[in-house]
Amino acid sequence: MTVNEAKQIIRNTKLLKEHFATLMGERPSGSKWGGRMTQKILTHWIAKGNKVPPDRLGERAAPGCEYIYIDAEMLQKFFRKAECDIIRSDCFDREHVKVGLGDHGKELVYGKEAIEGNWRIRRADPRGAYSAWVILGDISSHLPESKGPVTGIYTLYPGPLTPALPKDWDGRVESLDLRKGYAVKREGDKK
Repeated sequence: MTVNEAKQIIRNTKLLKEHFATLMGERPSGSKWGGRMTQKILTHWIAKGNKVPPDRLGERAAPGCEYIYIDAEMLQKFFRKAECDIIRSDCFDREHVKVGLGDHGKELVYGKEAIEGNWRIRRADPRGAYSAWVILGDISSHLPESKGPVTGIYTLYPGPLTPALPKDWDGRVESLDLRKGYAVKREGDKK
């Protein structure tokens, strides 16, 4: 992608003022950049990051999205202290995964008791992030004056790409296949 195309995606996203504000600066909770995200960094990442075809991502890809992978070298160039604050659901025993309420609705969470004595969690303990993702998609449904598809930034964060919870999810942990590796956040954190 060219720098001009990346700048246009950022201009498009800025039309969603409140959403765009959540992408800039440091993340208020959850995974952290360890610094301040800026438009300059974001432009560089969108233009120079590795665009990964959705078919290579399997169930982690959502329909209609574009995925830009930011490798360790590119991440560390701007954010040496980036931290990932999720653990994949396939590291947990089902009884330690709960349903919490985040900024965007129901999400999976874990409490302190999930970590005690669990070697899989200790091994996957979220500390330093070694990659990041920028996820793009059509934002035209949020722009009343739009007459066609408009590419914007859905989200960006340090850490691994995990599949979205199913759209038809009934909100119960028991109905999920935790082997798919959904994001599980620390209880009390919002991301």
